[in-house]
Amino acid sequence: MYMRCQNCHALLSTEDLRGDDCPYCGMALPHSADAVAKARVARELMGTVDKDGDGVPDFLPNVARARGAVKGVIIGTVVLTFLIGAGTIAAVYGSGGDVVSSGGAGADVVLIVDSCPIDANGDGVDDYATVVQRSGAARRWGILDGVTGEIIALGSRDVEDLNRVFCLENGWFVTGAPDFSMEFVNARAPEPPVRVRGGDTLRSGRGGEGCAWFETTDGTIGGVTLPGGVTTACQATQAGSGEENQMGLTDETAHYGTPNGTFTIRARERGTEVLTVSYGGGQGAPWSQELPYEKPTFGTTIAATADRVFVVGSPVGQDEAHLVALDAATGRQLFDVPVAYEGPDESSFMHVSGTQVVASIGWSFCAFEAATGESRWCIGP
Repeated sequence: MYMRCQNCHALLSTEDLRGDDCPYCGMALPHSADAVAKARVARELMGTVDKDGDGVPDFLPNVARARGAVKGVIIGTVVLTFLIGAGTIAAVYGSGGDVVSSGGAGADVVLIVDSCPIDANGDGVDDYATVVQRSGAARRWGILDGVTGEIIALGSRDVEDLNRVFCLENGWFVTGAPDFSMEFVNARAPEPPVRVRGGDTLRSGRGGEGCAWFETTDGTIGGVTLPGGVTTACQATQAGSGEENQMGLTDETAHYGTPNGTFTIRARERGTEVLTVSYGGGQGAPWSQELPYEKPTFGTTIAATADRVFVVGSPVGQDEAHLVALDAATGRQLFDVPVAYEGPDESSFMHVSGTQVVASIGWSFCAFEAATGESRWCIGP
């Protein structure tokens, strides 16, 4: 299973999730914080102590006073599950298993780990700078053709746990690895890249005047000349990474701004996380539309064209992912396209380019016709 750190946005593997903190920035992972809080509640409800010091709670008679009943207890192995009233508290410890994925398009790529849009071949259609996971190999940066979905360039160096890529407005992109190394790549002349080493892992990258601006997870701001690769002070001239259109595991909302107003997606705060999309701040009439879809477990995304709004949602009560299009002027649903996928229940990337919308769903990275939802190409299982 993969998910993203809510602080530094690094992609976390199954091995990473076995720990309590993000290995890249040190922030406590949501499941760790939740487990601590839920264990505290469980102790209060069940009145447990460990008198004999064996690490296994001894249950006291006041368990009968707890609201609801004990549904199941497995201490020191895998799962604690308590049914309290109408809700369930679950704390998971030591879950194992490796990620296994099957092949996709081009260069035996099986997984697109991270991506951002960039025009690498001058055809006017956005291509995608990516971090790719190849079959039986470590990760590399790659460039994906936006028209065909084929890998048109692939880095020459395997980098263990490479996990971030940021596109710079000057036609370059930068990748960051856990060993603090960064590679700045000219999308139209990819080799050789400019390699530098930061003081911590890469958190963000932006374009500047003849340079690239970057921030590492310890808060340090730096810059490098391009293509020279000389450390320099750099004033960022590019806006942020665009991740405001992503609603992660713990996020309450996400936004997509256009010249004609802003579209917002939010999930219900209580109960089933049913999605609502709204529009405001432009010349058109404001609207708000609750959808018959709920937020995918680990997050969703929103994007828009001049006349359509796109979101990824799961039909209420169903373990599926659908690309949903709404009328930008009214919020009326236009189409709903089921997307077959494997991997995490999440959409962490969505981008509109010309007549197509590209989104990551689970381990799949797919392009759709914006007018109809028809699939154009897809990489992944």
